[in-house]
Amino acid sequence: MLESLVDQLGTGLEALFADAGYLSSRNCAAVQQAGGTPFIRPKKTWKGDAPGTARHRTHRSPAYQDMLDAFQRDPAVWLKAYGQRNRIESTFGAVKQRFGGRLGALHRRMAELEAHLKLVVWNLTRVRTRDF
Repeated sequence: MLESLVDQLGTGLEALFADAGYLSSRNCAAVQQAGGTPFIRPKKTWKGDAPGTARHRTHRSPAYQDMLDAFQRDPAVWLKAYGQRNRIESTFGAVKQRFGGRLGALHRRMAELEAHLKLVVWNLTRVRTRDF
């Protein structure tokens, strides 16, 4: 599913943040093809590759391998960038808590409009709260 969503964005994607459930060579390649950098958390069971080895690399796309290499080279820097995902998840969680997690519209175009309006109203509540 991630590949088709990224394809709809076209090019110009800067980065994509996702949890380990989205980790795959194909997903990383799709993100890179759209011009982005994948930040998909490696599985907790992944122990890393010993320097200079080709363990399991035969089925990996270059994008997947680049992401794992960046993670292994400096996990603290990589995890700091990956921390953007927390901000995104927190915001969507707050929007769902405030406005509900479902859309009432029956048609796709109206559902998109409803979702956009919820986000506009959310952003307005954030501005109002900070300004007053």
